[in-house]
Amino acid sequence: MILLIIFLITFSGYLCKCYIYLANMFQQNHYDYHKYFQTLNSYYLKKKYQYFYYWGLLFCLLSFVSQYFLYLTNLFLIVATCYKNHYIIKLKWTKRIIRHFITSLFLCVIYILCFYKITILIYLLGILLPLIIVLASLINAPIEALIKKHYQKQAKTKLDKAENLVKIAITGSFGKTSTKNIINEILMNKYLTLKTPKSYNTLMGLTLTINQSLNNETEIFISEMGAFFPGEIQEMSIFIKPDIAIITEIGMQHLSTFKSLDNITKAKFEIAKGLTSSGCLILNYDNQAIREYDIKQLPTNKIYTYGIENGKYHVKNLNFSENITSFSIYDGDQPLIDIKTKLLGRHNVLNILAAYVCLKALETYQIYIKDIDLVKIIANMSPTLHRLSYQEQPPFHIYDDSYSSNIVGFKYATEVLTRQKGKKIIITPGIVDGGAFDEKLNIEIASIINDSFDEIYLIENKSSKIIESHLTNPQTYCFSTFKKAYLTILTKYNDSDEIINILIENDLPDSFLER
Repeated sequence: MILLIIFLITFSGYLCKCYIYLANMFQQNHYDYHKYFQTLNSYYLKKKYQYFYYWGLLFCLLSFVSQYFLYLTNLFLIVATCYKNHYIIKLKWTKRIIRHFITSLFLCVIYILCFYKITILIYLLGILLPLIIVLASLINAPIEALIKKHYQKQAKTKLDKAENLVKIAITGSFGKTSTKNIINEILMNKYLTLKTPKSYNTLMGLTLTINQSLNNETEIFISEMGAFFPGEIQEMSIFIKPDIAIITEIGMQHLSTFKSLDNITKAKFEIAKGLTSSGCLILNYDNQAIREYDIKQLPTNKIYTYGIENGKYHVKNLNFSENITSFSIYDGDQPLIDIKTKLLGRHNVLNILAAYVCLKALETYQIYIKDIDLVKIIANMSPTLHRLSYQEQPPFHIYDDSYSSNIVGFKYATEVLTRQKGKKIIITPGIVDGGAFDEKLNIEIASIINDSFDEIYLIENKSSKIIESHLTNPQTYCFSTFKKAYLTILTKYNDSDEIINILIENDLPDSFLER
């Protein structure tokens, strides 16, 4: 009996460790069952400590012959439990996760009570735990739906009461967060603004922001809208009813759920469905999918277009120096304003341009920013963290673009690096969420980076193997984790007299729990 109690205590510790990892995975995948199961094989089932668990299973079976084999089972469980999981994003103990934990705990206790006399069946709970995560979520689903409905109703009431609030909604395959931050930084010096924090871009994220932070004094609300499935942006747009909607880019993002570029395009244009009667739509006409969309389908004829090369508002005199970008904004042939910024890359030029056009649209609502103030604000702006942000740690010049996960980001970031003096190094796992287009996208990445970098450090996965097979660069290295690759570079060049430029490109796709 004592041996069994020791086993149950040890096993409980192991289950808690596994639950935290699995719940984190489930949370990062936005509680989507399909994406959760996709990542199980890539992460949970291949963890080193799982092999100790499997060895423990063997000795647990042998405990039918002699109970003393349970000592070995406990030993392997202790070793498995002592292995640490290293997270970039830790599990957030939200009220939803706490409810999920209680339900999961209840299911585990019921299971153990049913089979407490059969040690091997208790032990198999470790294998069944991923399914218990899903079962607990299904059991809680009706409660979660009621809670969501309550908070959404509360947020909707606050929005409806804010009659003078000007609402800006931003969507796109990429560029949403940076554009949102730029617009907010420009406006917040003169007006009371509220933006969705970080990358909050779901309906619940919008609801949470409104309920917690929107007040009677707020003049402008800037929201970001993302999606994994068709219909999600439409739901958010109808909920918010934006006065101004912006589509930054459309590209091959989240293809594992959208399946095609056409589906992505339709999903992004859903943002126009909720526009107010006087609302306008701002479109990036450098993007082919946006440019070719039939605007006759849209519920508004108030459309502003922009782009470096295309659109009513466009750019001339674009120049990239080492860490400064300068350009002029034109309306047709008429020069409007000259810009200098520390934000790097063509994508940031487009983000600034989108913000400028948004200011033009805001003039309809009697919101004005003087050009002289705009120039100063943009000149002093710092890059959004992990979106081609720059940091100097001699001899290293680090360009952190780790939140980028698209082919356009790779191109623009590579263009920035090619203009720098010194050795050029890239660390990347490639694009891991390309769905059926994985091979095509990563072959293109190989062609982009092959001749642009002195050394290429790939993080091992299916996508990086495709890249490796299409590279001719002899200085190509593969590592199991980002951390190992990064530390190798730091050690190798720590005493270098040469400038070492490091581009960190897409080291944190949505489902990556660890570096």
